[in-house]
Amino acid sequence: MNPLAFLFDRCFPRPIARMIEQYESGQVVARFQDDDDRFAIDTPDGDIIRTLDADETYRWVLVSADTRITKRPAERAVLASAGIKFFYCGRAWFKMSTHEQAWKFLRAWPQIVETADHHRGKVFEIEGANLKVTPVG
Repeated sequence: MNPLAFLFDRCFPRPIARMIEQYESGQVVARFQDDDDRFAIDTPDGDIIRTLDADETYRWVLVSADTRITKRPAERAVLASAGIKFFYCGRAWFKMSTHEQAWKFLRAWPQIVETADHHRGKVFEIEGANLKVTPVG
């Protein structure tokens, strides 16, 4: 089985993505979208999902703070047909300071990795209030 890899998109707070990259330090691939040469600054979400899905080196997981990906019909369809998992931050995250987001996300990170590795679902909400990772749909 291929190893997990996490891509944090541009909607996700860059400092927190960088923190996870450092925290993992080679254990799990984690990178911010700007650090991946496959994506231009204006690459549409659907193209990102398709590119990750086509990569046979890793089992990709897309992490975002953009809940619209699950609501827009075209992106939802691409996500549904892709073999990647998608995690997004729920509404409570937007009411927190970056510092609070950082420590809470780091606290939830082991559950996110475990869920990505072992859960059959494809779309998950990372709840900010109680740090639960919940399957959606």
